[in-house]
Order: sequence, then C-alpha cells, then structure tokens
Amino acid sequence: MENKRLDYLDSWRGIAALSVVIFHCLISFVIFSDANYDGIYANGLMRFITESPLKLLWAGKEPVLLFFVLSGFVLSLSFYKQNTFSYSAFMIKRFIRIYIPYILVMLISVALVTVFYNMNTITGLSQTFENRWDHGISLKAIVAYLLMINFDTANVNGVVWTLFHEIRISIVFPLLMLVILKFRGMKSILINTVLVGSIYLILNTLASANILGQGNVLMEFRDSAFYTLFFLMGAYLAKYRQRVSYYINSKSNTIKILLVVVMIFLIHNRWLN
Repeated sequence: MENKRLDYLDSWRGIAALSVVIFHCLISFVIFSDANYDGIYANGLMRFITESPLKLLWAGKEPVLLFFVLSGFVLSLSFYKQNTFSYSAFMIKRFIRIYIPYILVMLISVALVTVFYNMNTITGLSQTFENRWDHGISLKAIVAYLLMINFDTANVNGVVWTLFHEIRISIVFPLLMLVILKFRGMKSILINTVLVGSIYLILNTLASANILGQGNVLMEFRDSAFYTLFFLMGAYLAKYRQRVSYYINSKSNTIKILLVVVMIFLIHNRWLN
C-alpha cells in the first residue's frame, strides 16, 4: 500500500508543536509572560531571547500560522488529485478528524477542572497560568464548548481555539478550491483574496457595531476569515510546489542560505524593528 503521508510535513509539524509546547511552559512564569506580551524585560538576556531569532525556540502564534498553512497544503492535495468531489464526504471526514477528538479532550478537561479548580494553591506565576482552572464551569460555557465558540475556554483548555478556526475554514474551503481549480494564476488569487477580504470587512463592521450584542462572536468569525488566508497560502503552495521546488533548487547555495535568513527574519516582527 502506498504511503500517502508526507514525512517532511510531519517533521515541520513536530518542530512547530515543540516550539508551542515550550512557549506555553515558559509563559507560565512572569518573566517570560511580561517579555512576550508586554515587552517588559527583566534583564538584557530576556530582551535578547525575545527580540532575536532565538524567539523561534519558544514561539507561540507563529507556529500556529504554520499549522494553518500546512492544513491548507494537505487539504488541497486531494482536490488536485481527484476528478469528483463530495462536499458531504469531505465535511464528515473533517468532523471526525477535528470535532470528535476535540469533544473527547474537552470532556476530560471539564472533568479535571470540576475536580481540581478549587485546589489551586500555587502563587507567584503569571496571569496566563493563574486564569487556568480557577473557577467552576457554567452552563453557558458548556454550550459554547459544544458550539466551538471561544467563551471561557482558557479556564478549561485554552489551546483548542485553533480547532475552532480549522472547522469553520473547512466549511468554506471547498468553495475556495473551486476558484483555484477554475481560474489560473493571479486571477484565482485575486478572486479568493477579494472574497475572503470582503467577508473579513463585513464581519469586522458588524462586530464593531455589536449587532445583537454578539460583537465578540462576530470578531471570532472575522478572525477565521483572516486565518483563511493562511490556508490559501498552503493551497497555492501545494498547487505550484513543483515550480517552487525547481526554482529554489536551480539557485546557488548562497541564494538558498540568503532565502533561509530572510525567512527567519520575516517570521517574527519583533527584530524587524
């Protein structure tokens, strides 16, 4: 049986996941939390490891954006390979892959919070740590968890917010792929960018107006529109991967090294300042 997994993508996922794990461990401490979120540095060393490429060793959001690019890359491959498409089959697979594991993890997390939230006697750590498992779970929160709405999520399992965007983007992803398959090059990029950008602006306007008092929820869906752009990056990279690979391989080692350096400095904007 042919192995359909792309090992190099698994490697990237593993490296990115390790960076995220380290990030969440470190920001539990005030010194790292202040440096990351507020730009407050306890000493020169903290400034250096936060504002230099060493930040990649404990990056938070940047690896998540890489996950979104990789998701778009992998999801698009099936569209390029098959002649027929079933939206229902696609969504069932995404539901099984994302929602069911998410619900199981949340059930376990809710049970643990219910048992241990009133036993928190640890002090002196960051607010990021302190607002975990620090109060009981309301019915409103339970409903939000079931609907994958980011309400009081940090109290139970704050990292699942990425799955909320994954499932929402999956709903519209086939439409975006239809544009990619129907139109070529810059035309498809322009159409998808205008489409996603328009949705973003509409949701942002409605959220700012706080329509029906649901501004925060609309902001969430607005953010999903923003993260959709990274799925699109992955989809286009998958479509033109052979051209990109040929272009890079045709360059000298000096140019390749330069591309890597540019990539590192573009990943995180702190040291661009």
